[in-house]
Amino acid sequence: MEAKLYVGNLPFSAGDADLQSLFAQAGTVKSAQVIKDRASGRSKGFGFVEMSSPDEAQGAITMFHGKDYNGRALTVNLARPREERLVVSEVVVDADRAVMVVASAGATTKITFKLE
Repeated sequence: MEAKLYVGNLPFSAGDADLQSLFAQAGTVKSAQVIKDRASGRSKGFGFVEMSSPDEAQGAITMFHGKDYNGRALTVNLARPREERLVVSEVVVDADRAVMVVASAGATTKITFKLE
């Protein structure tokens, strides 16, 4: 079992230190991060906490899932692995075709579309 937790429904005022302090009640916290919007810097209302062991992670789930934190019922469960993302690095459009270069997990693929 992993020791990284997803924590959802956080108040938008909560920061990394708040998350760290809260989950320290369940054991040793290796890291705590509230996810923020890149453009505005505002909290997205969720974060991730890494506990030092799977047992402590399970204890934190039991202790905090569904519990009220500053007026909000927390969602706490094991974090899923991050999904692989495709990154479009280049698009070239000619009169009769479009070429798109897509990168994923270190591999690059060129896709050509015929324009009609």
